[in-house]
Amino acid sequence: MPQNNVNLIVSLIGKNEFYYFTYYSKLSRLLRDIFEHFGFEATEQFGHSVKNVHDVAGKLGHSLSTDELSSLINLCFLGNVSQDFTISCISTFVLKNSTDSLLGTSLCDMDEEFILRILTGIPFSMGMLNAIEKLLSNDSEYWECARMPFLCSANKAEELKLIADKLIACKRYVTATNIIGRSDFDSIISAEYIYKLLKLAGTEESVGSETLDDYAVQKIISWFQTQECIDLNARSDIEFIYLPVIGDYSETQPRALYTIITVIHHVECC
Repeated sequence: MPQNNVNLIVSLIGKNEFYYFTYYSKLSRLLRDIFEHFGFEATEQFGHSVKNVHDVAGKLGHSLSTDELSSLINLCFLGNVSQDFTISCISTFVLKNSTDSLLGTSLCDMDEEFILRILTGIPFSMGMLNAIEKLLSNDSEYWECARMPFLCSANKAEELKLIADKLIACKRYVTATNIIGRSDFDSIISAEYIYKLLKLAGTEESVGSETLDDYAVQKIISWFQTQECIDLNARSDIEFIYLPVIGDYSETQPRALYTIITVIHHVECC
């Protein structure tokens, strides 16, 4: 798409007006027109011109057919459109059509390295499992770098447990802790499971760049402190490890640790 065409379209709606159009079907129709007349490369270029390529790709992806998505995947493989643009299109495509719809696209014909890059960029859902199984010979590399949801809702307890198990298996302890802490986990995750995970996340090197979410940790520890099946020493171990995120400025207090220290002090004074 020639740059003057991009400039013309941008000037017609105005860069500032783009964010207004985002909430209306007019934008989807506009993007569809750009795609049909100029192709994927021009649509991505337009997204960069209005400084909102993610929304442009997402809205376009919702309108694509399976054959059109295959064409996009081919262009991405050849380097004609970016991986980020392609993944954003695919993400909304699968929301509308299901993840299994990917099995009918040209993604199946690509090499596994390329497939892995695409799949790990799509936010995980249980619907991804079949595609992962069919398209990858070994799913361990997927779980080492896959894009995880921020949390799992109360009706997705099974999904939360599966995610946690997979992340722990590939040593993404911090990511597992954060997702559990942000979710409603008490119906599916045991106190013993939490104890082992918190020790790993707090004392072992974790794969990935994510850092511990203080809120998630405090929520887990607050629940953990109420579990009668966990003895005082185990609770104090966890509280000691996570002292930087509990205590003076948190509603979560190291009660078990205080008790242990008080007992030791009493014994020494006797």
